[in-house]
Amino acid sequence: MNLLGRFNNLSLRAKFVTIISLFIVASCALVSTYLISKHIEAAEQGLIKKGSALIKVLATNCEYGTAIENEAVLDELISATGQADDIIYIMVQNLNGDILASEAMRDDLELQSLPPVKVGENLQVRRMTQPGIDEYFYELTYPVVTSRGIVSRETLGTVGKSRGKVVTEVIGSVRLGISVSATFAEAI
Repeated sequence: MNLLGRFNNLSLRAKFVTIISLFIVASCALVSTYLISKHIEAAEQGLIKKGSALIKVLATNCEYGTAIENEAVLDELISATGQADDIIYIMVQNLNGDILASEAMRDDLELQSLPPVKVGENLQVRRMTQPGIDEYFYELTYPVVTSRGIVSRETLGTVGKSRGKVVTEVIGSVRLGISVSATFAEAI
């Protein structure tokens, strides 16, 4: 006898209990799926927020090393920053896209194979996958900016604060790969 035949042979009370039970199970599954997806979304947003704070500080600290393209200075900053469990890689590039300093926290990751990024003036966040990494991750890119003052001939040699114009320019970028799996491991 099939399932529908068995259902028809049940009493009215048993049919009612079965229908209500199926409704409750379906509702619980739907609510659980919704809550899990919201939890994942909140964990990812927290990860991006953490990464954006980290990359902004790192980009500010990398100004001098990027301006003079000093690998030793940049390597020291990168190694200090790369101690977090969820960081996959850190890379500092000049405006031409040349890697000035980098550190991959995983042996199976080839940083040269990452797609190039056009440096903007704000934080860029991309969800990425790569053959060397079996899960998706987020890449954050932030510009390295330097400021310089332009002093006119009229204010040259004056005492006190000169009213020279301050010009900011982008001299490179910092790229940071953050693993989602480490965040999910902490959340569970």
